[in-house]
Amino acid sequence: MADNYKCQISLPKQMITDNGKRLTVNSFTDSGGQGEVYRASLENHPHPVALKLFFKSQSTAGTTRRIKFLSESCLHLLNRNICVPFDTLNFNGLIGHIAPFADGKTLLETLKEGSLTYPEVFEVALQIVDQLNVLVKHGIFHGDIQTQNFKLFGSKKDIQVSMIDLDNYSSKGIPKPNMLGMTLYMAPELRKQIKSGKRSYPTEYSDRYSLGVLLHEILLHFHPIAGFDESMDDINTSMTSKWMYDPSLPNSPVNPHGYPVTTLNPELILLMRRSLSLSRRNRPSFKEWNQALKMASHNLGVCLECGVPVIKYNSRTECPFGHRTQQHSLRLENQQQISLTGLVTVLGRRQLGGSNAISRRHLIIREIGSRLYVETIGMNPTCIFERGDWKPLIKNQFTPLKPNDQLKVADTLLVYSSEVT
Repeated sequence: MADNYKCQISLPKQMITDNGKRLTVNSFTDSGGQGEVYRASLENHPHPVALKLFFKSQSTAGTTRRIKFLSESCLHLLNRNICVPFDTLNFNGLIGHIAPFADGKTLLETLKEGSLTYPEVFEVALQIVDQLNVLVKHGIFHGDIQTQNFKLFGSKKDIQVSMIDLDNYSSKGIPKPNMLGMTLYMAPELRKQIKSGKRSYPTEYSDRYSLGVLLHEILLHFHPIAGFDESMDDINTSMTSKWMYDPSLPNSPVNPHGYPVTTLNPELILLMRRSLSLSRRNRPSFKEWNQALKMASHNLGVCLECGVPVIKYNSRTECPFGHRTQQHSLRLENQQQISLTGLVTVLGRRQLGGSNAISRRHLIIREIGSRLYVETIGMNPTCIFERGDWKPLIKNQFTPLKPNDQLKVADTLLVYSSEVT
C-alpha cells in the first residue's frame, strides 16, 4: 500500500461491536479492493485486533453470511495461527469484522530481505501447507494464496506463520466471493473463465496451483514466470502455459536471480511440475506437499564452496552450480575405504571385512543435513572412542559422527572421514 493512500472511510474513535464490546480504533494499516483494515483494541481482549470494514459495494447480505460461516468454522482451534473473524459490526451501512491482529512482517517483506535460512524457509513452507490442509478438510478454499497474506513472527528458534485475509474464500453452499485473488497467483482455468466472461471462483485445484506459485517463490526465491512478465499479455500467456523453468524441458531458461531449480530434489521438482500443470487434477494435494517437504527438510545442506543450499539425495554429487558436495567414508584398518554415498547405508559382515563377530546387518549410517549419524543394530556391541576410552553405543539410537571419529564394530576398527572432493 502506498504511503500517501487516503482513507476512504471516516471512522469514529470508538464503536460498539455486534457482541456489545467497545472497540477503539487505533490506526489505519491497509487497504484492498474490498475495504480498509485498522489496528484496534477490544474491550476485555488482551491482544490487538484487526478491524476490516468493507466498502459499500461489498457490504451485502452475502458478505454477512460469508463472515458468519468463517467465524463459526473454528479454524483457529485447529491451527492457532489461522486468523478468522470472531465478531462483527455495522457502521453506517458498512459491514465490518474483527479478527486477531497478526504481528510481524509479511512473507513478501521477509523474502525481499533474504533473512531466512534454508531450514527456516522449509519451516515456513510446512506451516503454510499445514494451514491450507486444515482449510481444505473443512471444505474451505482460500482463494488468495500469496506472499502478502502470510505474516511471520516469533524468534529465530521458533518462527511462526499467520494466515490472514480469508475474505476471498469459497465453500459449498456459501455465497461466492465478489472478488478473486491476486493475478500473479491465479490458476489458468480461472483466467480462462474470466476471459470468456464466465463467473469464476476458487476451488481446491486453483488453490493447489496458487500454492505451487507461492512455494516456487519461497523455495527458489523467484516467481515461476520471472523474466516473462513485461506486460499483462505476457503474464496471461506465461501463466496459461507449461512451467517454463522446468529442468526437464529442452533449453529451459536459467533465471539470473534466486536459486537454480535443481536446488530442489527430484521429488520436489516433480511436485512443482504437477502443481503448475494446466491439468487441474494432476496437481498434488497439500498432504503430498507436506510429506515431500518434511522428507527434504531432513536432508538440507550447504555447498561449502559457494554457500548455495543443497537438498541431498542418493545420486547427488554436486551442488546446483557444479561444485562437488561433501563426501563421507569409513576407513578399515587395512586402509580400504567404504564410500557412504546414500542418505541411508546399511553395513554388515560383508562390507566390514568378513569377521564372524559382525552381524549380517550391523550398522545403519544416516546422512541428515550435513551430519552423519550411526545406529547399531548388530548382536555384538559397537563402540565409539571418546575421551580416551571405548564407549558402547546404545542400540537403535542415533549417535552423531564427526570427522576422525573411531568406531569399533565388534572386533573391527573403523575411522570416519568427511571431505569435499
